[in-house]
Amino acid sequence: MTDDQEMPSPTGGPDSSRSGMTARLSALPRAAKLGIVALALTVLLPLAYVAGDNWLTQLDTRADAIARQVVTQTATAFAVAKAINMGLSVASSTTVGLSAVGTGSVTIGQLLNPLDRLIDDFSDWLLVAA
Repeated sequence: MTDDQEMPSPTGGPDSSRSGMTARLSALPRAAKLGIVALALTVLLPLAYVAGDNWLTQLDTRADAIARQVVTQTATAFAVAKAINMGLSVASSTTVGLSAVGTGSVTIGQLLNPLDRLIDDFSDWLLVAA
């Protein structure tokens, strides 16, 4: 068989799923394919930057708006969590004195300590996220 003739497909007919260029590219070694891709990116990315400056500016503006929105929402959630945490801290230190049977005091607010710790940890994670 000469180089001009097409390889027959396993089904017996000509291989119509691949064009000549695709068949040649698939025959190249992996390193050559990676070199072609690297060369194409080296040429195309600077061209895309120069030609698509407006596109990149729009993308950058959109990303900046999203980042600002995320920081604002996270800071707001942090402030609310800290306010709730302060309220729970004050409530957990509240004691109720009982003098019906004898002298004693009960700290009812201690039941709120687990919730207080949970909200404190949540606010710490929000601070990390911001």
